[in-house]
Amino acid sequence: MNSNAKALQPLYKKLNENIKNSEIYQLANGDQFVEILGAEAILDQTELYVDFNSRKTPRDYISKELQWYLSKSSNIELVSDVKIWSHIADINREVNSNYGKLVFSRENFNQFNNVLNKLLEDEYTRQAIIIYTRPSIHYEYNSFGASDFICTNFQHFFIRNNKLNCITSMRSQDCIYGTFNDIPWFHFVIQSMHTALQQKYSTLEPGYHKLIVNSFHAYKRHFKLVSKIAEEEEWSCKKNE
Repeated sequence: MNSNAKALQPLYKKLNENIKNSEIYQLANGDQFVEILGAEAILDQTELYVDFNSRKTPRDYISKELQWYLSKSSNIELVSDVKIWSHIADINREVNSNYGKLVFSRENFNQFNNVLNKLLEDEYTRQAIIIYTRPSIHYEYNSFGASDFICTNFQHFFIRNNKLNCITSMRSQDCIYGTFNDIPWFHFVIQSMHTALQQKYSTLEPGYHKLIVNSFHAYKRHFKLVSKIAEEEEWSCKKNE
């Protein structure tokens, strides 16, 4: 279990408690789930992945997803073999949630460069924020047959005490699919920002990454895996004490 898994493990333990206590909710479509509202974890931004004994970040998929994100294309051609993207795409096979397009593209206002320039101008700025979602998503998430309401709210960067810190806010995250795929991207962006800032702040060090998820959840089909992660990792921690 790596450092990010250790940081997240208490959240899986809490979800497992909710499963045992039958604190289970049901969506309008019938899907049952357990949930933590306002879940928080402090992650190691220098580590890309989340690796438990029971489940690890899928490296091959992350490589493919990164290639697609950096293409900045809304079209899912590069990930068309991945069920979730085909499921949520519109009739033109396009989605809202190409995070590379949201972060790096001119079409979405060059947000990475804007944040970089803010921090280069003023290391103590509070305006260094990459905004992923938008008010119009309430109307655009299901346009042309799509089903893609962007899950990430923002990544907010701060330089304090010669360290680059980041706070990431998410509307929603599935703890089995989303967590293992989202964190590598967030850390790629943070690491890219750190490297770019070193042109001026040559001794700048990595700080903390605080992840805040408004709904950290697991669906019924994954209850056994959540329990396995929580129970096996708890045993592993005790063994190594």
